[in-house]
Amino acid sequence: RLRAYAFLAMMTYAALFIFFAFVIIQPIALVDRRMHRSLGSWVLRVCGPGFLLPPALAGLKIRVDKTQWEMMLRTRLETLLHIVMCNHGSRVDWLLAHMCGYTDNPIRVSFLTEGPMQFLPIIGWVCALAEDIFVWRSFKRDKARIDANIESFKQTRTPRAIFLAIEGAIVDHGAFDVAYIDDCRRFCEQLGYKPFEYVLTPRYKGVHTLAQHAGAHLFCATVAFEQGGKMLNCKLTDPGRVVPDLYFVLRHSTTATVHFSRLVVGADQDEAKSQCMDNYKYRDELLAHYDAHGCFPGSLRYDPLPWQWPSRVGSFAAQLAISHALACAVGMPLLVARILAGLFCVLGGCHVAGELLSGQSRESIPFETIFKSWAYAGRDRKLLAKAKKADGGPDNVAEAISETVSGTASKFSLMTKFPETEHEDEGGSLLSSQPNADENTGCLGGGRVLRLQWGRQARAWPGWAPASRHASAPLALMGIHTRPAEGPGAAMWQYAEAARAAQPRSSCAGCGPAARQTDGVSSPALAGSGCAYPAAVGVAIARRQI
Repeated sequence: RLRAYAFLAMMTYAALFIFFAFVIIQPIALVDRRMHRSLGSWVLRVCGPGFLLPPALAGLKIRVDKTQWEMMLRTRLETLLHIVMCNHGSRVDWLLAHMCGYTDNPIRVSFLTEGPMQFLPIIGWVCALAEDIFVWRSFKRDKARIDANIESFKQTRTPRAIFLAIEGAIVDHGAFDVAYIDDCRRFCEQLGYKPFEYVLTPRYKGVHTLAQHAGAHLFCATVAFEQGGKMLNCKLTDPGRVVPDLYFVLRHSTTATVHFSRLVVGADQDEAKSQCMDNYKYRDELLAHYDAHGCFPGSLRYDPLPWQWPSRVGSFAAQLAISHALACAVGMPLLVARILAGLFCVLGGCHVAGELLSGQSRESIPFETIFKSWAYAGRDRKLLAKAKKADGGPDNVAEAISETVSGTASKFSLMTKFPETEHEDEGGSLLSSQPNADENTGCLGGGRVLRLQWGRQARAWPGWAPASRHASAPLALMGIHTRPAEGPGAAMWQYAEAARAAQPRSSCAGCGPAARQTDGVSSPALAGSGCAYPAAVGVAIARRQI
C-alpha cells in the first residue's frame, strides 16, 4: 500500500508539473490557438513519459500483436484524427491509452469522459486545460460539445487520438451495479442478442456521432487484464471479478493484453446501433475465449510494448531538476521534497478515507475515491426508497437498520454502500428489487437469503460491502483465518469452501489443490489471493444447499 501511494505521489507530481506548464502557455490561446495546441502537444510529448514512469516501475505491462500495432502506428501518420473505443473493464483505460499513445510514434491523446472529472485536482485540471471532451449524459447537449471540440482541432490541424469507453459505466458488485447489469441483459434480449457476460451494452448514439468524424479511422481495443495468472475482468456476475483501478495497478504487477480491430459504422443511426451491438457481441466472445484459454482466439502473438526506460527516467529526472532549480532560486531548496511528501500524505489519506466510507477503491485518477464517496451518496438511497415503496415499508429489523443508515448518510453525504437484506421467500435484493441480484451477499445460485443459525434465533447480518477488493474479506475481516473447530465460524468456513468448489477457476493459481488444504493452516485464499469466495460479511449458513 505504501509503495502504491509513493508511485501515486510521483505521478501526481509529474501531472502538477504539466499543469503549471499548461498554465504558462494558456495566454497564447487568446492570440493563436494553433500555436497554443502545438505547444501543448509538445509539453505532453516531453513530460508524458515522466508521468508514465511510476506505473512502469510498478510492473504495468501492455501486450499487443505486432501486426495490429503497426496498423495503429500507420494511422497516426495518415490522418489528423483517429478514435479508439475500449471495453470498460477497468478504471485505468485512460492510463493504457497514454502508454500506447506515447510509445514509438508519439501522438497527443485526448479523452471523452464524464464531466465531473475535470474538477478533480491536478490530473482532472490537466485534462481540462488539454481540451479533453467532457460529457454530462445528455446526448442533445453532449453532441454539440463533441462536434465543436473535434472540428476545432481539425481547423488548427492538430493531430490527436481520442480515446473513450462507449459502455459509459463501470460496474462493481453493489446494488446499483447489479441493477445496471440486469438492464443491459434485458436490452440485449429485446434486440435478439444473447445477454453479454463480459461487457455492458454500448452507447450507440455517441458512437454514431464519433464515427462521422473518424470515418475509416475508427478502432476498437478489447482489453483483458491479468494478474498472477488470473483474468481480472472476468464475467460481470462473477463474485471474484476485480475492476483494476489506479491504486490496484500501482500495487500489483498487472498485464493488459490489447486486441485492436477496425469498426465500420454507417451513417444511419439504426444501422449504427446494429453494428455496435454486433461488435460488442464479438468482444464478449473474445473475452470469453481469453477467460477460458488465457489468450485471444487465433494465431496472433502478443508481445509487451517497449518499456522506454531512457525517455521515462530522463523526463521525470528533468522535471525534478527544473523544479529544484526554481525552488533554489526562490530560496526554498527543500520545496520539491516537501511537495512529494505532502502529496504522499494527502493522496494516501484521501484514498484510505474514501475506501473506508464507500467500501471500495474507485481511484481512476487521484482523489476520485473520496470524491465519489460523496457524489454517489444519494444513488443507493434512491434504490432503498424505491424498494421500500414497492414492498410497502420495512418488515423486519434488518430493513429498518438499512433505512436508518440511509438517513444518516443523507445527513452527512458520506456512505455510498448501504446494508442489503434479501427476502427469504421472494428472493431479490432490497436495494435492487431484482431477483438473483445477490453478488454482495454471496448467493451463487439463487436469491434466497442465507441466515446464520445462532442458537434458536436466525439472524440476518446486513451485507456490508467489504473494504477489501478480495472476495475472501468476510471471514478475514471477522478474524477467521483458519478453520474453526465448531460454532458459526466453522459453518461459514464450510460454506465458503463449498462455494469455491462449486465454481472452480482453472486460471486462478490460488484455487489449486494446495489451496484447498485448509485444515489447521492459514488458507491462501483468505490471506488475499482474490479467489472466488463469496463476497460479503453477511454471508451465512442456512437452510440451503449449494
